[in-house]
Amino acid sequence: MDKKNIVIADFNEEYLEALEFEFVKNLEQSVDIHIITDEKYFNEYFGMPQKIDILIIDEALVNETIIKQNISKIFVLSESEEKVSDVNIGNKRIYHLYRYDNVKENYHKVMGQTDLAVHNTAGSVKNTPKTNVITVYSPVGGSGVTVTALGICCAMKKLGKRVLYMDTNTLQNFDCYFMNKEAIKHGIGKDIASRDELFVSKMHECIGNEIFEYMKPFKPSTIANGIGVESLSFLTETMTGMNKYDYIIIDTSTDFDELKLRLISNSQRVVIVTMQDRISVWKTEQFINNIEVSKNNKFYFVCNKFSPDRENKIAVGSKLSEIEKLQYVKSLEEFRYDFDLSYLYNNNPFEKSAYSLL
Repeated sequence: MDKKNIVIADFNEEYLEALEFEFVKNLEQSVDIHIITDEKYFNEYFGMPQKIDILIIDEALVNETIIKQNISKIFVLSESEEKVSDVNIGNKRIYHLYRYDNVKENYHKVMGQTDLAVHNTAGSVKNTPKTNVITVYSPVGGSGVTVTALGICCAMKKLGKRVLYMDTNTLQNFDCYFMNKEAIKHGIGKDIASRDELFVSKMHECIGNEIFEYMKPFKPSTIANGIGVESLSFLTETMTGMNKYDYIIIDTSTDFDELKLRLISNSQRVVIVTMQDRISVWKTEQFINNIEVSKNNKFYFVCNKFSPDRENKIAVGSKLSEIEKLQYVKSLEEFRYDFDLSYLYNNNPFEKSAYSLL
């Protein structure tokens, strides 16, 4: 199998070493990496015709000569933190990376726009990884937990991960974002409610697939199906124990109850969703008073529906201002109110959060 040819051109040697290490660590058997840090050699190298699968290059070095080369994918390292739209120049698609993002995040952004993940899997035999569970929770109603969970699923699917979305809400209406509205059959719901291990043989009937795989909703509610805390715990543990997925993303309600305690305890990562207003910040502070999160790598915070035009109470002396792993995400409704899963996949503000969770 031919190796992919990756060229990284930048005169910042320290940054390139870190980026090169990330590629070598994950794709050593699948890629040849060529590092260019010298200006004279850069001009000589691109002064001749080159065939490159992936070029990662400082934005100041991009010129017409580069564009004319036979390059499949071009990723430009930008100095600007503001999101720059990916553009087409001639027949080339130019993708932008923010230079000062975590190196691991930029590595995953490149992976998400290429077939390197598939290429690497085909070239080597690896043990099946253990399924990682990510619970998405908020003590604040209306903060967008479901959209956050779906956005993380979309981003991980784009990276070539095997993903399953599961909803544990009593009223499950996440399918409003999906084309398929099919629910779990009532008889299977009874099997789950009774924690019947034979449920596994019927599991394929419970799984839908629309961009990524998801557990179909219980209709009209989990209560109507006789499903409580023990049944939901059985369901999540069964799906996790099968090791069919790289990641299971669990959507939860705002109640801080026994189920949430179990999920938070058993998950590898926990995403806490809040907003910037006073009440949301206060409720989130009450939550973190019950769980140590400041020095725990397990927790990641998302300030959803963020607007720079409104006062940010997180930054005004709150406990949340001390948390390092916090991402501000603008509301999707700001751009399109009535969006669906396909729109979220292509206009996903949660990609950075997903990269940080890997």
